Parts: sequence; C-alpha cells; structure tokens
Amino acid sequence: MKTEFMALWDGFTTDQLDEAILWRLPQAFEIGIPDQRERAEILKVVLKGEKIESKIDFDCIAILCEGYTGSDLLEPCKKAAYFPIRDLLDEENKGEKSS
Repeated sequence: MKTEFMALWDGFTTDQLDEAILWRLPQAFEIGIPDQRERAEILKVVLKGEKIESKIDFDCIAILCEGYTGSDLLEPCKKAAYFPIRDLLDEENKGEKSS
C-alpha cells in the first residue's frame, strides 16, 4: 500500500503537491531524470510479464526517449499496446468496404 501511494507521486514536483502532504514527509529528496541505461532498465521492468516481440531493442527505445521519467515511459507502452487492436479494426473496416 505504501509503495503504491508513493508511486502515484512519480513525476510530481514539490509545487504540485499539497502543503499538508509535504509537511508530513520526513524528508524531501529529488531523483533526477534517468539516463539511457536506466531508461532501458525501467522499460524492461514496465514490460515484464507482457507479451512483447523478443527482438525489442530496449537501448534504442531508451535513446529515443531521452528526458523521459519512469512514468513518462509508461505512456508510449500503453499506446503501443493498442496498435494490434487498431490494426484489427482497420482490417475489419476494409473488409466491410469491399463487400
């Protein structure tokens, strides 16, 4: 539960958090933007357990995502998950138009 609560703060700056929450924190610290190697590792963790292409080059993706935080990296993964659905719908629509 505590981990989930803290994960919700990922990407927030102190000016975006309520004063009451900040007051209750024992210590404030800043975690910088991950470097290329760290982004590749974050992507591996985010996609662990997902059905993905075995030849994915995490290093290449990490290079393309320079400046992304951990939570930023999750969004392109979510969008990519919808590509097969979109492709299937496109195929169905093409089939209906040719009938």
